[in-house]
Amino acid sequence: MSGPDVQCEGPFRYLGDADKKKGDGERAMRTAFSCTKYKNRDGWTHTDASRVFHVRPMCAEDALLFKVVRESALSASDPSTLTRLAEFLTCVEDLSHITESSPDTESRVVEAIKRWKLAWEHIPSGMLGSPRVWEALFNDMPFTATIRNLSKLTSVGVVAPDSGAAALVFSHLRDAAGLRKARVHPSNVLLAMRTYVSGRGVKGSMQWTPVPEVVTALEEAFFLSFSSVEPTGKSLLLALDVSGSMGWSMLLGSPLTAREVSAALTMAAARSEPEGGCRFFAFASEFQELSIRWDQALGEVLDAVANIPFGGADCALPMLHALEHGIHVDCFVVYADSETWSGTVHPREALNRYRTEVNEHARLVVVGLTSTGFTIADPEDSEMMDIIGFDGGAVEAKAKGNFIRGGL
Repeated sequence: MSGPDVQCEGPFRYLGDADKKKGDGERAMRTAFSCTKYKNRDGWTHTDASRVFHVRPMCAEDALLFKVVRESALSASDPSTLTRLAEFLTCVEDLSHITESSPDTESRVVEAIKRWKLAWEHIPSGMLGSPRVWEALFNDMPFTATIRNLSKLTSVGVVAPDSGAAALVFSHLRDAAGLRKARVHPSNVLLAMRTYVSGRGVKGSMQWTPVPEVVTALEEAFFLSFSSVEPTGKSLLLALDVSGSMGWSMLLGSPLTAREVSAALTMAAARSEPEGGCRFFAFASEFQELSIRWDQALGEVLDAVANIPFGGADCALPMLHALEHGIHVDCFVVYADSETWSGTVHPREALNRYRTEVNEHARLVVVGLTSTGFTIADPEDSEMMDIIGFDGGAVEAKAKGNFIRGGL
């Protein structure tokens, strides 16, 4: 499952990326792929971006691409010498006009996918129910995209019991090196696994029968993906909110609860940080140390957390406990669901006390896995951070790691 040869990292990347190591034509092709794949984000189109940033083309290919971005189509006056770029843009434009599925249109789309290694975002919505189209997409689908689209691939019959596609998925998901290269985070795999096993989509009416070998592969991928988590090298105290709401707070409308995600993120730390680099605690209205080993299964961690008495979530307890027992901590990481309650001491005050008496450079990260508009970190303190929500793509995990290492 190799990535397309014209793919780049994301929308609007071209705005400041000259990429001098690549030829102008190749860079323009990668930019064109990205522009046509990510047509808009948060209400912004590439046309909007070009108007706001006044991007100047660095070559003839750029000039053609920016013209198409502004005018949304090629014209007869465009340079015929830029054949490959013009062919690609023309192909994507032609596909956008397909409104219904037929053997002829299926063949056109499949041919375009094979020629340009297109992503599913390039495909007209009317063609996304075609098994032939998804089979063509699957052949060159990148690692993370495959994980995210397993449900669709199964629902249209491309991935089926004892099929070649299922065998390929099984092989790739058990490829530890591939998971590391794609930087697939455990929380990403966990979300895909829980959704896939449920047999129905979070939104819409899509349903499927989970393929056993795919479920097994996802379970193995979950544990293999821990090797892609970059260690911080710091002394961490991880505290998990075990109040009752953590067990019923559903994330992203998915089958995942806040408790499952906090356990998975804790396991990621246990498996990635050096031995002795992490201490684990559970808290509600009281504080209790957790014995979490690097080789434990997710179910064992969840059982250990579930057996702790519930209560209101006092997010100051981690700092107060470390202060009382003189525990050296570089960063406190608190996982909660935003249903937080401050006891007699506010978490900010507790951290400042700890800094005064134990470690003046101690940091605090509060990960609110669901959002109710809470704020615990002091916005004036550059060594405190609130992270709100969980996106399944582990953006918050990467930001948290950079912050702990002092990179933010």
